[in-house]
Amino acid sequence: KSTKVKKATKKKNSKKVYLKFKKVSSAQKYQIQISVNKKFKKKIINKKVNSKKISKKINGKVNSKTTNSKKIISKIANSKNSKTIKFVLKDKKLKNWKKLYVRIRAIKVVKNRKYYSKWSKPKKIKIVRK
Repeated sequence: KSTKVKKATKKKNSKKVYLKFKKVSSAQKYQIQISVNKKFKKKIINKKVNSKKISKKINGKVNSKTTNSKKIISKIANSKNSKTIKFVLKDKKLKNWKKLYVRIRAIKVVKNRKYYSKWSKPKKIKIVRK
């Protein structure tokens, strides 16, 4: 079952991208790619995020010690009942681009074997002035 990027925004000259995407109930991980073009020939970011670590929240904020990479997460609004996941992807490679695209896919692991969903349709990241 594939996911869908609902909203993707970035402030001009910022290192953070704010993402909101459809939750896949059976997914254990999500793979996120950010690129300069729609066909993802030149990828800037290719990250895998564990959904169990996404759902751990402390007062609406995630403790950065629970994630593998300090670059990835700052704020998360995710509950068991919600159908969407919101989070912030942070990386210094994101700073100076004027056009960016994002796509996401769900990953399920069964007996050490990974099953990938289809990639979501590429979504243009809206660049917002400060």
